[in-house]
Amino acid sequence: MGLMQWLGLQKRGITLSSKETEAIRFILGGNYTASGKSVTIDNSMGIPALWAGFRLLGHTFGSLPFDVFERTKDGEFLAVDHELTELLSKAPNQVYNSFSWKEMMQVNLESFGNAYSRIHRSRSGEITEIEWQDPNVVSVLYNPERRLKKYKLVRKDAAGKTKEIILDHDEMLHLMMMSKDGIIGQSPINACKEALGMMLSAQEWGASYFGNGALPSGVFSTPASLTPEQVLQYQDLWRKQHQGAANSGNVAILHSGATYQQISATPVDADFVKTMNWSGVQVCQILGIPPHLLGILDRATNNNIEQQSIDNVVHCIRPRAKAWEVECNHKFFLTEKTRKKYFVRFNLDSLLRGDTAARGEFYSKMFNIGVFSPNDIRKQEHLNPRPGGDEYFVQVNMGGNQTKKEESNEK
Repeated sequence: MGLMQWLGLQKRGITLSSKETEAIRFILGGNYTASGKSVTIDNSMGIPALWAGFRLLGHTFGSLPFDVFERTKDGEFLAVDHELTELLSKAPNQVYNSFSWKEMMQVNLESFGNAYSRIHRSRSGEITEIEWQDPNVVSVLYNPERRLKKYKLVRKDAAGKTKEIILDHDEMLHLMMMSKDGIIGQSPINACKEALGMMLSAQEWGASYFGNGALPSGVFSTPASLTPEQVLQYQDLWRKQHQGAANSGNVAILHSGATYQQISATPVDADFVKTMNWSGVQVCQILGIPPHLLGILDRATNNNIEQQSIDNVVHCIRPRAKAWEVECNHKFFLTEKTRKKYFVRFNLDSLLRGDTAARGEFYSKMFNIGVFSPNDIRKQEHLNPRPGGDEYFVQVNMGGNQTKKEESNEK
C-alpha cells in the first residue's frame, strides 16, 4: 500500500496542456469544440486579444509593490528586516526576479486556473526561497474524510528517472481561479473552449482566405469549352497575376472571347471583421478586463476612460490581489502569533499614481477641515509618520460655533 492510499488521498489537478491528458482527451473527443477546433492552452495563446489580456494582467501584477508589514501599537509599518521583504521585492530565488515570478504566477492562474510555488524553509522555520512550479507537474491530493490536503510534484533527476515529491499544504503556495470545491481551480480556457474554438476557426478561415483566395473582384467565362491543359494554363496564369496580398487589385487581361463578371463579397466575408472584433470583446468578458485596455475603443471617450480605469482596479485587479494576499498570509505565516504581527499586501494605489492632481486636491480638502492629519495623509501614501504630524488643523474662518463658544468661555 502506497503513502497516498494509506492517507486516503485522491489525486486532482490534471491540467489541460498535459501531454498524457491531451492524448486521453483526443481519444474521447473531449477537447474538441463544435467548431471542429481542438483548444489547448498553447494554441489559444495565438488569439491576439487573449495574449494581450494575459500580458496585461501579468505585467500589472509583476509591477505591483508586494510588501511585508508589521503591526505595532503605533500602527502598521514596513517590515524592512523581515526575510520575506528581500524575496518579494527583489528575487524569490536565484533563478528569476520578483517581477518575473509574479508575472508567471498570474499568467498560470489566468490560463491553467491554478498557479503554484513551492515554499522552502530552513530548520528554524524561516522562508529561504520561493520556487515557481509548472502546473503540468503538480497534482493536488485530497482526503475528504480527514480533510487532508497535500501536493505531489513529478520531476526527473539528472539520470532521467522520474521522482515524486509529496509536500504538505503549507509548503505550497496555491492560487486558484473560481474553484468549485476549494481544492483546485478551473481553467478559463477549458471553461470557455467553445468561444475560443470559434475564434481559432475564424483566424484560420481568414488566413486561408487571404493566403489562397484568388479573388481579384470577379470571375471569367469563355464561349467555348476548354481542354484540361488550357484550364491549367488559365489557372496558373490567374494565380501568378492575382493570388496573394501583393497582387491584390491587379487588372485581369483576358483573351479568346473570355468575359469578366464582377462579384461582390458574401455576407460571411463582410462579417469577418465584425467576428474578429467580437472575439476581442469576448476575451474581455472572460478575463474581466475593460475593453479599452486591449485597444477596443468603440465605446470609449475621454470622459469615461478614467472611470473605466478605476473600475479595472476595483473589479478586476483588487479581487485577484486579495486572493494573493489571503493565500500568502496563510502560507507564509504559520502561527497565530506571526499572523497577528505580520502580513503582506499589494499597493494598489500605484495603479492610480497618474491622477496625482485629484489626490492632492482631496488630501488638501480633508486636511483643511480637520479630517486628516499630516500623518494620516502619509499613511495613505504608505509613508512612515513624522514627529508632530498627528495634530489636526482647521481654518480659523471654518471654526464654527464650537470655536466661538470656546472664545466666550475664555472671556
